Amino acid sequence: MDAPTFSGHSELYKGQSETTSTACVRRRRERTCELRKLKREQLLLDRRKIDTEQFLAAVVDNEVPNPLVSISRVQHLLRGDAHDRLEACRLLSYAMKENEQQSVHQLAELHLLPILTDVFLSSEGELQQQTGWILLNLARIPENFLSYNSQLDVLRSFFQLATVCYEAMIVADSMETVLPQLFVSLGLFAGKHIGNAMYTLNCKSVTELILSILHNYRKYTSQTLSSTVWLCTQLYRYAETDSVMYESEVHISLLQALVLLLEVNEKSILTDTVLCLMNAVWSEQLVQVTYISGALKRLLELSLEENDVSTYALHTISNVIENYGRYTDALINYGLIDVIYASLLSSNRCDDGCHILACVCAEGKEQISKVFSRDELIDRIYDVFTTASFDKRKEICAALSSASEMGSPTVREKIVQRGFLSTFCSMLDSSDINTVICVLIALDALLEFSEVSGVDTVRETIESCQGLERLLLLHDHENIDIMVKSQEIYDRYFAPYENDYREDFADVKSTMDDLLNIVESTHDEGNVWNF
Repeated sequence: MDAPTFSGHSELYKGQSETTSTACVRRRRERTCELRKLKREQLLLDRRKIDTEQFLAAVVDNEVPNPLVSISRVQHLLRGDAHDRLEACRLLSYAMKENEQQSVHQLAELHLLPILTDVFLSSEGELQQQTGWILLNLARIPENFLSYNSQLDVLRSFFQLATVCYEAMIVADSMETVLPQLFVSLGLFAGKHIGNAMYTLNCKSVTELILSILHNYRKYTSQTLSSTVWLCTQLYRYAETDSVMYESEVHISLLQALVLLLEVNEKSILTDTVLCLMNAVWSEQLVQVTYISGALKRLLELSLEENDVSTYALHTISNVIENYGRYTDALINYGLIDVIYASLLSSNRCDDGCHILACVCAEGKEQISKVFSRDELIDRIYDVFTTASFDKRKEICAALSSASEMGSPTVREKIVQRGFLSTFCSMLDSSDINTVICVLIALDALLEFSEVSGVDTVRETIESCQGLERLLLLHDHENIDIMVKSQEIYDRYFAPYENDYREDFADVKSTMDDLLNIVESTHDEGNVWNF
């Protein structure tokens, strides 16, 4: 029996809907178009024998579709030999430069990241550079552009790199060329928000890799150390806003290893390390690590230099004193007073010196006595207080206010004798509320000292430099604290003397009135006096 023949539509397909038939036709057409695109690209590359640069030029001139439109070709090239991979990476790099977000979106959604990671790990030279550039730019994309799963794919790729690098370093130091690129990419992700920073720190391979490098820093190049410290800076970036989350064992061990780099002589690495410490010391436990390890003492030494290192070191010391004052005495024993004096003499570090001075004086009587035991420091404080910009004078004013309020009688006497009162009075005109309050507190304390000691020098000095007039103007101040404090000072220290003046004036006026009455009565009797 002859076999059945099928011409046209078979009876089996008579029940098929028109919609299904149309969909099949559409898919065939799309597949045909895709094959034609691939064939066209292959013809341009093979028959004309053009190189990659010419191919990219053809893309610009719209002779060839964007390579990411036919992503299957890029996938195919990435799975090929070194030449094909290099070609694919060049195409991807070009596409990312032309339309970064669209390109990254397609890379992430089509799960090419694991392939790129493998290429990055197994390559060298230009191919590794091109692949690294692509991975680096993935880290620059805002997190709200990629889906959550795509972000995790990117992070997993970086964590896989860290794991391979760490394992390779244990066997042989053969992966150091990969580390800077890896740490830059990880740092860009970690620095975006605290969630990324915590997620990165919780990756054991990343933290072990960082610790291994820091503990053996003498073995590595400056580039590797710089990128490692930069990554640590990004990891500690949010310590100020959420210090509790930075008190885990991982953060402590990482900081303990990081302070080892304070002994490095290279300025760039030293600067980056101190900057990282400045970001980190916002937790009690982390500050304790810097104290026990000797990092605080080293920071004081570095703060005497005229460069960026000293600026970051002073900021770090200021943060420690301001937030964790119990370390102030230890810093004074390490030479903090010398650092303050040197900072006040420097035009670049004077702001920091003024702020540290204010923080130290706010700690208490003993610390104030140590500051005012140095006559040359008092002279320099006076010079800054009378001639510097308002920001510096504001900090000095806060320091002198604390010294006047909490200092010993000896300290108060030095403040009065050195002539700080006239500048205090001039600052009563300031529009800064906190500054005016500091001045009023200082004047109250110094007037009380003068009253107890039996010397009227303070009140007379305030009157002579128009301090009393300024004080009276503050009675109508919009700030209730200033208004009340100024009224209290006037009522206690100036009003009683004003009453004495009024009584004396009344006696004189009464005597003059009596004389005038005598003259008038004599004139009425006809007795004219000839003078």
